[in-house]
Amino acid sequence: MPLDLNCPKCQHAFPVLESRQPVGVECPHCDTELTAEFRKRAAPMPGESPFELLVTEGRPADAPPPSAAQPMRLDEENEERSRGGGSMTIVVIAGLGAFLVAIGALGAAGYVLFTNLDTSDSTIGSIGSGTTGTNPKGNTNTPGPRISKGNKGTKGVVIPGTPDPEQWEPPPPPKKKADTFELKPVSGPLPAIAEPPLPADPSNVPLPGRVGTIAVGGGGRYLVLHFPDQGKLGIFDAATARFNAADADPGDARLAAGLSRAVLYVPGPKVFRVYSLPDLGKEFDASVDLFFGVQSMVMGSRTNGPLLVDAGFGEVRLYDIAGAFTEIEGAMGKPPGIHSSTGGLRASPDGTAFATFDGVRNDQRTSILTAAGRKWKVSPDVGVVPFPGGDGNFYGNGVVLNRNGQDQRFGGIGAASDHWFVPAVSGNTYFLKVAPATVGTAPRDKKTITVTVHANKKSDTPVVGTPALTDLPEFEGFRDIFSTRVNVVLDQHLFLVPEAKLLVILPNTKDRLVLRKVDSK
Repeated sequence: MPLDLNCPKCQHAFPVLESRQPVGVECPHCDTELTAEFRKRAAPMPGESPFELLVTEGRPADAPPPSAAQPMRLDEENEERSRGGGSMTIVVIAGLGAFLVAIGALGAAGYVLFTNLDTSDSTIGSIGSGTTGTNPKGNTNTPGPRISKGNKGTKGVVIPGTPDPEQWEPPPPPKKKADTFELKPVSGPLPAIAEPPLPADPSNVPLPGRVGTIAVGGGGRYLVLHFPDQGKLGIFDAATARFNAADADPGDARLAAGLSRAVLYVPGPKVFRVYSLPDLGKEFDASVDLFFGVQSMVMGSRTNGPLLVDAGFGEVRLYDIAGAFTEIEGAMGKPPGIHSSTGGLRASPDGTAFATFDGVRNDQRTSILTAAGRKWKVSPDVGVVPFPGGDGNFYGNGVVLNRNGQDQRFGGIGAASDHWFVPAVSGNTYFLKVAPATVGTAPRDKKTITVTVHANKKSDTPVVGTPALTDLPEFEGFRDIFSTRVNVVLDQHLFLVPEAKLLVILPNTKDRLVLRKVDSK
């Protein structure tokens, strides 16, 4: 530790560091050269240095001249100690400077904030609450900072973005996923259907290629067709007997048609394309990522949705397509008992009931899907009745059932008889009966079908004036040659339009439409 040295010449006192050997120093006041020698005390007093300092004029022998500018460093140990103390001093000074700068910045920010706040009661606004405050320039379109009151009624400032302890409320719990829905078909006025002029009976309407899928729209007036090889979407108008086509996506696709809209689902990009009817103008696209794609989709021919989608493995989705493509909450799910297959979905014309089926063989069944109590209701495996009619019933193999699976007693041979009932695409009264037939004699006999027009639940008596159509060229391939079963899904090939007095037939070749007059009075 340093001891004070009194210069014997000028009596100036200055500190000198301890040293084991006599050292030479220079008085900083009179520049006198001195020798300082530290001697250990025999019995130092409490608080007294263990060394006493002896000072004589002159410098020790063989000692270099001392520096007059600062006290001598007595040895290497003291020199290292002095260097360490200097580095620590620099660090302390630098830290203190940074602290002062930070305090100054915070003070400046606080000054700007508090001097620009308008804390009058008339301008108190709550950020995010829909109210507005007044800023210092009088602009009332900017939200003002929240002002809260202290415990004694004094006003305090709440920094914007922080919760006000008096006004803060806990966030609402996460919205529960809807499990109910309303099935509300979008209806409208039906387009008029009149009898079109035909150049001949029958007449053929050539098509641009082979039809991939077909759907009924316009309440029965329009047939909408997709041509996968040509990338075309076509429409046949039963009231004018005219066909038009527009460009569309090529390849496999799903198709549904309604009152004045058609929807095409393209599996590759997983896009729904919505078109207007009858002009086939493209309205909008909607991208929906369904993991398994779309097996089948339908909507009522007298409605503009909702669109029911079979998303595979028994899962259904319901979409509102009026103006936008929106999934109806609560309708997604897997109603137990429904069937899921490509093309195995049908909608009643009014869009309130749906048929789901795997096929049309005698050993397969149809499940009816409706809504009850704001949930899906399934009537499972009621029979082979896959074709919904305009009268609310379901038509099929030898029987017509209502939505509860009750026989409506249309007559005929009975269920699973291979005598099929197919409802008209318009109106609520007419239907077709398709029966197996054999023409010629064995062994040159031919297996074919006979189609007759019926009304008013009378399957035993055809409508007066309508002929029985048997073994027509366009029926080729409709009948299995080894049994009485049909080979095609009949509602995709036979379209009775009573108001147009027209039966439209899509042959098994799917490359043309055959128009035949029927006098359905």
